[in-house]
Amino acid sequence: FATGTWSPTSTGTNVPSARINHTAVWTGSQMVVFGGWDYAASPTYFANGGRYLSTTDTWSAMSDTNAPSVRRDHVSVWTGSKVIVWGGYGYDVGTTSYAYLSDGGLYDPALALDSWTAMPAPPANFNGREGASYVWTGSKLIVWGGYGYNPDSSVNEYFHDGSIYDPSANSWTSMGGTPPFARAWASAVWTGTDFIVWGGRYGAGSNDYYTDGRKYNLSTGRWTAISDTGAPEARTGQSTVWTGTEMLVYGGGGYSTYTKSGSAYNPSTDRWSPIGWGNGSWARDWATGVWDSINKQAYFWGGAEGSLYHNSGDIYSP
Repeated sequence: FATGTWSPTSTGTNVPSARINHTAVWTGSQMVVFGGWDYAASPTYFANGGRYLSTTDTWSAMSDTNAPSVRRDHVSVWTGSKVIVWGGYGYDVGTTSYAYLSDGGLYDPALALDSWTAMPAPPANFNGREGASYVWTGSKLIVWGGYGYNPDSSVNEYFHDGSIYDPSANSWTSMGGTPPFARAWASAVWTGTDFIVWGGRYGAGSNDYYTDGRKYNLSTGRWTAISDTGAPEARTGQSTVWTGTEMLVYGGGGYSTYTKSGSAYNPSTDRWSPIGWGNGSWARDWATGVWDSINKQAYFWGGAEGSLYHNSGDIYSP
């Protein structure tokens, strides 16, 4: 693998303001950034973003007409023609206050269109949330778990329900079966047939971290437990990628702990195998991870160990 080079993106016209907990998707020609917040500025939440065209190193403004309200920690995927934004924590137009959100929108990033369309509401019992696990299946958005407000119990809690949005039908369907225990910030991948959820947390106590998981078959609507033999120790904030055959889980942490270990789960054999430590990397959580299908390797970068933030990364080749 040849040594790569870094170059800065444009800081000129239409660059979005500084923020964290936003989302970014790649359309095949543009990077579309939306939402997030600047917690040091009062804080300030955003309902805007931008479109970055790498071929010209330029940013284009994003329309805010009919855009979702300001939010952070939301769901965002690329469908092949639209960007879907749903949920998160931000401003609820209906209650005129900040809350966990259950609304969203579809954005068409084509330069000539630049338009938003509101999404229909999910099932009535599918509450607004942040930290949900989600995947794009190629035709549907699956959203499961997360943390938010439950009006039935009048408290904030972790969820163990899920819902599926079909853009072609513009409708939601509740997930059935027996799901994993409630949790947020868990690993999630799509295998081509199954939605796999692993790890995450259910609270902030020392015993509130999980090392188990389940997989949901979209065709049958059933959940099945996956093996925990050889699984990584309980954690959240881990980086997760799908290689085409395995789910790689790397880094993350538990209660005041951080790790640089990882494991690979093969759903065809229902087995875990260790992937070891990164080459001189620091233990960290909340790093990003992507899979390079051409060179058959994963890239992990960034993250934090407490108040120590990292600008380094590792390349893992199975």
